Amino acid sequence: MQQNNLDSNEDDQTARRRALSEPIKAVIDEIEKSVDGIAAITLSHPLPKEEMHSMQIIVHTDDRSNPMLDPMQHMTVTEAVIDLKDGDQVGILYDIHIITDDPAATETVNITPVYRSDDVEYADPITVEDGLDRLRWKLGKTRDEIKSTLQEEE
Repeated sequence: MQQNNLDSNEDDQTARRRALSEPIKAVIDEIEKSVDGIAAITLSHPLPKEEMHSMQIIVHTDDRSNPMLDPMQHMTVTEAVIDLKDGDQVGILYDIHIITDDPAATETVNITPVYRSDDVEYADPITVEDGLDRLRWKLGKTRDEIKSTLQEEE
């Protein structure tokens, strides 16, 4: 029987990393399956060129019966992996919060709506694909570049 050398066992480290990471799209898909009546999903996130801390995934719903717990607590996922526009990837630790307040969150440098239902008043709908594209674009820019673009869009 052959023994693995623990010092050089990169396969175990890679497997462990996969067990703790999940693509952002899969995280959003799991939220959509786990929570009823979603009006919007908003991310409060860091920028890669700044200190990387955790992001908050805020699920806006008017269904008060939803548990105020992470709907993915049964999984070992702790990090969302986001593919950037330049081909790189960034992994960001996350928490999920389910709230019943205004789903028409305003976009800022560190806040990106990634989904908004067409039932939300006073705000345009956003598909998950468009929202994640916007997030990827932001994560490849500096704070000043994003601010400048957001001002131009107003």
